[in-house]
Amino acid sequence: VLQLVASSDIEGLAKLNLKSSGYVQANVPTAKSDTSNFQSMSAFHKNFEAEEPTSKDPFCQLVRHRQRGTVQRLQTCRKPVGKDCQERLRAHVARLQAQRGEGIARILEVYEDARSLALVMEHCNGGTLQDRILQRHFFAEQESAMLVRHMLETVQALQQAGLYHGHLSPDSFRFYSDQAHSPLKLVDFGLELKACLCEWSPDSDHHQLLAASEATARNLPRSSSSNFFEACKVVFCAPEVFKRIKVGVNGAVPGSDSVPSGLRDLTSGPKSMNSDPLDLQVLSQAIDMHLAQSEDLHMDFLAQADVWSVGAIAFLLLCGYPPFFAPCRSAIIARVEKIDFSFDPPFWSKITEEAKDFVQRCLRGMPSQRLNIDEALQHPWIQKLADTSPSGPMLPSFAMNLRRFYRTSIIEALVANTLATKLSYKGTLELQIE
Repeated sequence: VLQLVASSDIEGLAKLNLKSSGYVQANVPTAKSDTSNFQSMSAFHKNFEAEEPTSKDPFCQLVRHRQRGTVQRLQTCRKPVGKDCQERLRAHVARLQAQRGEGIARILEVYEDARSLALVMEHCNGGTLQDRILQRHFFAEQESAMLVRHMLETVQALQQAGLYHGHLSPDSFRFYSDQAHSPLKLVDFGLELKACLCEWSPDSDHHQLLAASEATARNLPRSSSSNFFEACKVVFCAPEVFKRIKVGVNGAVPGSDSVPSGLRDLTSGPKSMNSDPLDLQVLSQAIDMHLAQSEDLHMDFLAQADVWSVGAIAFLLLCGYPPFFAPCRSAIIARVEKIDFSFDPPFWSKITEEAKDFVQRCLRGMPSQRLNIDEALQHPWIQKLADTSPSGPMLPSFAMNLRRFYRTSIIEALVANTLATKLSYKGTLELQIE
């Protein structure tokens, strides 16, 4: 067991100090997972009423408290199939609710029914990244580096609590207010992706619910989300995430290797209680600490996916267009899987080599070869905030490219939300397969 703990098979356990006579707790931050304060959906309808979205953020769901009159942001998520999956997702939300980082929008209250979760969050009304940039007449590379550093610090705070996003995009962030130095906050936690991946977990047996002949047409989790249709969000998603949510073929479950082999061996149990003189209490406490430190949905692979997404957002903030954009969703995924991007000279002529190096190190196909979150924050471009970049604003093509991409993303969001309200769930899945 000690050899296994010292190895990399169970990431995180090697940092624990194990002694045969006892257990010394490592000094790692943990997040609470108390779901006792979750309220029923009937209480939500009693306390809140729908509020018209603002023109600045037309796709943000807003609610107003009936007594206090305060306006809050509402985020909803469909629960996955299976009681165990639902409990893991509820625990995940509870841990998010315990976060108090400056760059994370607070979850004030959580409501639920048998099918869905509703998160009432603080309302960040300062607009999106694209909004704030396009309103200005001057935007320099140094400001791009500052925004990217804020995103990395937010992701680092989540990862230190054993939490991950997995599908970051510029739309995941909002400025807290209209003030010039308002903080940038994460307002989307990737819950739909978590629910989808949770249903594909190795212990879900989801693939056994359907015959192999039905897999291609129907074998998708019920927690399909409209934002998975949007090419303007898919373009920021890491290749390993696509591999996890692809439709199973012949009953195969994508992501079945997400549990480390060492942990699978441990969970299978010893053949005999007397076959090996183990300190079971030490082993149990070590595993408990590992589970408290790592993400409870077995999604620690999303840590490097978040670095990829921040690198893709940095690419956008440097030239105005994303790195893997293509006419359709399937073409985008093909480019992502091939790592097919380039620094086109007309749009990157004024961008520093340090910025290009940062993007390249974040957008590597193998997660182990990318920068991790701590290394990304220590990169010279982030540390020095692009102090070697030429003075003056970005090229005029930057604003033109960004405005074109922003308009496309708004149209896609409108279409995705319309389809979500018009189509049945079965129709939604069939459309996603197409």
